[in-house]
Amino acid sequence: MKTVAPAKINLFLEVKKKRSDGYHSIESIMQEISLFDTIMIFPAAKNITLSCSFPGLATDASNLVVKAAMLLKKELKIDSGAKIVLDKRIPLGAGLGGGSSDAAATLRGLLQVWKRHMSYRKLVRLASRIGADVPFFIRGGTALARGIGDILTPIKNVRKSFFVVVFPNVSIPTASVYRKLHFPLTNRRESNKIKSLLEASKRAREWETYIYNRLEEVVLPRYKTIFLVRKKIESLGYRSLMSGSGSAVFGIVPSRKEGERVRRRLSSTRWKVWVVESFDSASKA
Repeated sequence: MKTVAPAKINLFLEVKKKRSDGYHSIESIMQEISLFDTIMIFPAAKNITLSCSFPGLATDASNLVVKAAMLLKKELKIDSGAKIVLDKRIPLGAGLGGGSSDAAATLRGLLQVWKRHMSYRKLVRLASRIGADVPFFIRGGTALARGIGDILTPIKNVRKSFFVVVFPNVSIPTASVYRKLHFPLTNRRESNKIKSLLEASKRAREWETYIYNRLEEVVLPRYKTIFLVRKKIESLGYRSLMSGSGSAVFGIVPSRKEGERVRRRLSSTRWKVWVVESFDSASKA
Protein backbone atom coordinates (compact mmCIF):
# COMPACT_ATOMS: atom_id res chain seq x y z
CA MET A 1 0.00 0.00 0.00
CA LYS A 2 1.03 3.60 -0.64
CA THR A 3 0.61 6.53 1.73
CA VAL A 4 1.88 10.10 2.00
CA ALA A 5 3.51 11.82 4.97
CA PRO A 6 2.96 15.60 4.95
CA ALA A 7 5.34 18.18 6.39
CA LYS A 8 4.25 20.76 8.97
CA ILE A 9 5.03 24.34 9.84
CA ASN A 10 4.70 26.06 13.21
CA LEU A 11 2.54 29.15 13.00
CA PHE A 12 3.26 29.78 16.67
CA LEU A 13 5.87 28.33 19.04
CA GLU A 14 6.53 29.40 22.62
CA VAL A 15 8.64 27.48 25.12
CA LYS A 16 7.06 27.40 28.57
CA LYS A 17 9.69 25.74 30.74
CA LYS A 18 12.40 23.13 30.95
CA ARG A 19 11.15 19.91 32.50
CA SER A 20 12.95 17.72 35.00
CA ASP A 21 13.16 14.92 32.39
CA GLY A 22 15.21 17.16 30.07
CA TYR A 23 12.37 17.91 27.66
CA HIS A 24 10.73 21.33 27.27
CA SER A 25 7.07 22.20 27.69
CA ILE A 26 5.84 24.14 24.67
CA GLU A 27 2.76 25.80 23.26
CA SER A 28 2.60 25.57 19.50
CA ILE A 29 0.16 25.82 16.62
CA MET A 30 1.11 23.28 13.99
CA GLN A 31 -0.19 23.22 10.44
CA GLU A 32 0.19 20.40 7.93
CA ILE A 33 1.24 21.49 4.45
CA SER A 34 1.24 19.92 0.99
CA LEU A 35 4.89 18.89 0.91
CA PHE A 36 5.09 15.12 1.19
CA ASP A 37 7.28 12.11 1.67
CA THR A 38 5.85 8.95 0.10
CA ILE A 39 5.85 5.57 1.83
CA MET A 40 5.22 2.19 0.22
CA ILE A 41 4.57 -0.76 2.54
CA PHE A 42 4.62 -4.39 1.42
CA PRO A 43 3.76 -7.45 3.53
CA ALA A 44 6.73 -9.57 4.58
CA ALA A 45 7.04 -12.86 6.40
CA LYS A 46 8.59 -11.66 9.63
CA ASN A 47 11.24 -8.92 9.58
CA ILE A 48 10.89 -5.14 9.29
CA THR A 49 13.12 -3.64 6.59
CA LEU A 50 13.44 -0.07 5.32
CA SER A 51 14.98 1.31 2.15
CA CYS A 52 15.15 5.01 1.37
CA SER A 53 15.79 7.26 -1.61
CA PHE A 54 17.79 9.74 0.49
CA PRO A 55 21.53 8.90 0.46
CA GLY A 56 23.04 8.29 3.86
CA LEU A 57 19.78 8.22 5.83
CA ALA A 58 19.91 5.53 8.51
CA THR A 59 17.58 2.61 7.83
CA ASP A 60 18.08 0.78 11.12
CA ALA A 61 16.19 1.09 14.42
CA SER A 62 17.47 4.67 14.86
CA ASN A 63 15.10 5.71 12.04
CA LEU A 64 11.67 6.67 13.38
CA VAL A 65 9.98 4.64 10.65
CA VAL A 66 11.64 1.43 11.82
CA LYS A 67 11.11 2.39 15.47
CA ALA A 68 7.39 2.91 14.79
CA ALA A 69 7.05 -0.37 12.91
CA MET A 70 8.83 -2.38 15.58
CA LEU A 71 6.80 -0.78 18.35
CA LEU A 72 3.51 -1.47 16.60
CA LYS A 73 4.52 -5.05 15.82
CA LYS A 74 5.30 -5.60 19.51
CA GLU A 75 2.08 -3.88 20.64
CA LEU A 76 -0.04 -6.04 18.33
CA LYS A 77 1.86 -9.19 19.30
CA ILE A 78 2.08 -10.40 15.70
CA ASP A 79 4.73 -12.28 13.77
CA SER A 80 4.10 -10.45 10.49
CA GLY A 81 6.80 -8.24 9.02
CA ALA A 82 6.91 -5.51 6.40
CA LYS A 83 9.12 -4.11 3.67
CA ILE A 84 8.97 -0.31 3.80
CA VAL A 85 10.19 1.96 0.99
CA LEU A 86 10.56 5.66 1.79
CA ASP A 87 10.75 8.29 -0.95
CA LYS A 88 12.12 11.33 0.90
CA ARG A 89 11.29 14.89 -0.20
CA ILE A 90 10.99 16.68 3.14
CA PRO A 91 14.52 17.84 4.04
CA LEU A 92 16.25 16.67 7.19
CA GLY A 93 16.93 19.03 10.08
CA ALA A 94 14.52 21.61 8.67
CA GLY A 95 11.92 21.91 11.44
CA LEU A 96 9.27 20.51 9.08
CA GLY A 97 8.63 17.29 11.01
CA GLY A 98 9.49 14.88 8.21
CA GLY A 99 10.74 12.03 10.39
CA SER A 100 7.78 12.29 12.75
CA SER A 101 5.32 12.38 9.87
CA ASP A 102 6.98 9.34 8.29
CA ALA A 103 6.57 7.47 11.59
CA ALA A 104 2.88 8.40 11.86
CA ALA A 105 2.20 7.38 8.25
CA THR A 106 3.98 4.09 8.89
CA LEU A 107 1.74 3.34 11.89
CA ARG A 108 -1.42 4.04 9.89
CA GLY A 109 -0.17 2.15 6.85
CA LEU A 110 0.89 -0.94 8.78
CA LEU A 111 -2.51 -1.19 10.46
CA GLN A 112 -3.99 -1.49 6.97
CA VAL A 113 -1.36 -3.91 5.68
CA TRP A 114 -1.66 -6.11 8.79
CA LYS A 115 -5.47 -5.73 8.80
CA ARG A 116 -5.61 -4.61 12.41
CA HIS A 117 -7.50 -1.84 14.19
CA MET A 118 -6.37 0.48 16.98
CA SER A 119 -8.41 3.25 18.58
CA TYR A 120 -7.32 6.82 17.94
CA ARG A 121 -6.52 7.33 21.63
CA LYS A 122 -4.36 4.21 21.83
CA LEU A 123 -2.61 5.09 18.57
CA VAL A 124 -1.75 8.57 19.89
CA ARG A 125 -0.35 7.09 23.10
CA LEU A 126 1.78 4.73 21.04
CA ALA A 127 2.91 7.61 18.80
CA SER A 128 4.04 9.65 21.82
CA ARG A 129 6.54 6.90 22.64
CA ILE A 130 8.21 7.43 19.26
CA GLY A 131 8.68 11.21 19.24
CA ALA A 132 7.11 14.44 20.47
CA ASP A 133 5.64 15.48 17.09
CA VAL A 134 4.36 12.05 16.03
CA PRO A 135 0.96 12.40 17.81
CA PHE A 136 0.27 15.58 15.84
CA PHE A 137 0.67 13.73 12.54
CA ILE A 138 -1.72 11.02 13.72
CA ARG A 139 -4.36 13.76 14.10
CA GLY A 140 -3.20 15.99 11.23
CA GLY A 141 -4.64 19.28 10.01
CA THR A 142 -4.20 22.22 12.38
CA ALA A 143 -3.77 21.80 16.12
CA LEU A 144 -2.65 23.52 19.29
CA ALA A 145 0.07 21.39 20.88
CA ARG A 146 1.04 21.59 24.54
CA GLY A 147 3.22 19.54 26.87
CA ILE A 148 6.16 18.25 24.85
CA GLY A 149 3.92 18.53 21.80
CA ASP A 150 1.79 15.49 22.60
CA ILE A 151 -1.24 17.19 24.20
CA LEU A 152 -3.31 18.21 21.20
CA THR A 153 -6.37 20.39 20.71
CA PRO A 154 -7.66 20.32 17.11
CA ILE A 155 -8.30 23.72 15.51
CA LYS A 156 -11.21 23.43 13.10
CA ASN A 157 -12.74 25.60 10.38
CA VAL A 158 -9.32 26.89 9.29
CA ARG A 159 -9.42 28.63 5.92
CA LYS A 160 -7.02 27.36 3.26
CA SER A 161 -3.74 29.30 3.24
CA PHE A 162 -0.74 29.37 0.91
CA PHE A 163 2.93 29.41 1.81
CA VAL A 164 6.37 29.56 0.25
CA VAL A 165 8.69 27.19 2.11
CA VAL A 166 12.42 27.76 1.78
CA PHE A 167 15.12 25.31 2.85
CA PRO A 168 18.54 27.01 2.82
CA ASN A 169 20.45 23.69 2.66
CA VAL A 170 21.34 23.86 6.36
CA SER A 171 20.31 21.13 8.81
CA ILE A 172 19.92 21.95 12.50
CA PRO A 173 19.66 19.33 15.30
CA THR A 174 16.62 20.19 17.39
CA ALA A 175 18.23 19.26 20.71
CA SER A 176 21.10 21.68 20.17
CA VAL A 177 18.67 24.59 19.76
CA TYR A 178 16.75 23.87 22.95
CA ARG A 179 20.00 23.51 24.90
CA LYS A 180 20.92 27.09 24.04
CA LEU A 181 17.73 28.62 25.45
CA HIS A 182 18.36 30.78 28.52
CA PHE A 183 15.76 30.64 31.29
CA PRO A 184 13.81 32.42 32.57
CA LEU A 185 12.43 33.51 29.21
CA THR A 186 11.12 37.07 28.94
CA ASN A 187 8.28 38.67 27.00
CA ARG A 188 6.29 35.47 26.77
CA ARG A 189 3.74 35.22 23.99
CA GLU A 190 0.31 33.57 24.06
CA SER A 191 -1.40 31.68 21.25
CA ASN A 192 -4.96 32.73 22.12
CA LYS A 193 -5.29 35.47 19.50
CA ILE A 194 -4.01 33.57 16.48
CA LYS A 195 -5.91 30.45 17.55
CA SER A 196 -9.22 32.32 17.74
CA LEU A 197 -8.67 33.93 14.34
CA LEU A 198 -7.84 30.59 12.74
CA GLU A 199 -10.95 29.01 14.28
CA ALA A 200 -13.03 31.88 12.92
CA SER A 201 -11.77 30.98 9.42
CA LYS A 202 -10.18 34.39 8.96
CA ARG A 203 -7.94 35.14 6.00
CA ALA A 204 -4.19 34.92 6.57
CA ARG A 205 -3.80 38.68 6.44
CA GLU A 206 -5.87 38.88 9.65
CA TRP A 207 -3.78 36.43 11.69
CA GLU A 208 -0.31 36.62 10.14
CA THR A 209 0.68 39.47 12.48
CA TYR A 210 0.54 37.02 15.39
CA ILE A 211 2.88 34.32 14.07
CA TYR A 212 5.80 33.78 16.43
CA ASN A 213 8.67 31.39 17.12
CA ARG A 214 10.65 31.65 20.35
CA LEU A 215 13.46 29.52 18.91
CA GLU A 216 14.39 32.21 16.39
CA GLU A 217 16.20 34.11 19.15
CA VAL A 218 18.62 31.17 19.40
CA VAL A 219 18.91 30.23 15.72
CA LEU A 220 18.94 33.50 13.76
CA PRO A 221 22.05 34.98 15.42
CA ARG A 222 23.97 31.74 14.82
CA TYR A 223 22.82 30.93 11.28
CA LYS A 224 23.09 34.01 9.10
CA THR A 225 21.69 32.22 6.05
CA ILE A 226 18.38 31.61 7.82
CA PHE A 227 18.27 35.26 8.86
CA LEU A 228 18.87 36.24 5.22
CA VAL A 229 16.05 33.97 4.00
CA ARG A 230 13.62 35.65 6.38
CA LYS A 231 14.70 39.13 5.34
CA LYS A 232 14.53 38.26 1.65
CA ILE A 233 10.93 37.02 1.91
CA GLU A 234 9.92 40.07 3.90
CA SER A 235 11.62 42.38 1.40
CA LEU A 236 9.20 40.96 -1.18
CA GLY A 237 6.31 42.07 1.03
CA TYR A 238 5.31 38.89 2.89
CA ARG A 239 5.35 37.85 6.53
CA SER A 240 7.87 35.10 7.26
CA LEU A 241 8.86 32.83 10.14
CA MET A 242 11.24 29.99 10.85
CA SER A 243 9.47 26.66 11.34
CA GLY A 244 10.16 24.66 14.50
CA SER A 245 13.85 24.62 15.40
CA GLY A 246 14.79 25.46 11.81
CA SER A 247 16.24 25.67 9.33
CA ALA A 248 13.26 26.02 6.98
CA VAL A 249 11.51 29.39 6.71
CA PHE A 250 8.02 29.94 5.37
CA GLY A 251 6.42 33.02 3.90
CA ILE A 252 2.66 33.58 3.92
CA VAL A 253 1.30 34.47 0.48
CA PRO A 254 -2.27 35.26 -0.61
CA SER A 255 -2.42 32.73 -3.46
CA ARG A 256 -0.51 30.01 -5.27
CA LYS A 257 0.08 32.46 -8.11
CA GLU A 258 1.78 34.90 -5.73
CA GLY A 259 3.75 32.01 -4.25
CA GLU A 260 5.05 31.09 -7.70
CA ARG A 261 6.09 34.70 -8.21
CA VAL A 262 8.10 34.59 -4.98
CA ARG A 263 9.62 31.25 -5.98
CA ARG A 264 10.81 32.74 -9.27
CA ARG A 265 12.31 35.71 -7.43
CA LEU A 266 14.29 33.26 -5.30
CA SER A 267 15.39 31.09 -8.23
CA SER A 268 18.83 32.72 -8.37
CA THR A 269 19.66 31.35 -4.91
CA ARG A 270 20.78 27.81 -4.13
CA TRP A 271 17.90 27.40 -1.69
CA LYS A 272 15.21 24.78 -2.20
CA VAL A 273 11.81 26.44 -2.56
CA TRP A 274 8.30 24.97 -2.57
CA VAL A 275 4.91 26.63 -2.99
CA VAL A 276 2.45 24.76 -0.76
CA GLU A 277 -0.96 25.09 0.83
CA SER A 278 -2.45 24.10 4.15
CA PHE A 279 -3.40 20.44 4.29
CA ASP A 280 -5.50 18.21 6.53
CA SER A 281 -4.63 14.53 6.40
CA ALA A 282 -7.53 13.77 8.76
CA SER A 283 -9.98 14.88 6.05
CA LYS A 284 -8.24 12.59 3.54
CA ALA A 285 -8.40 9.48 5.72
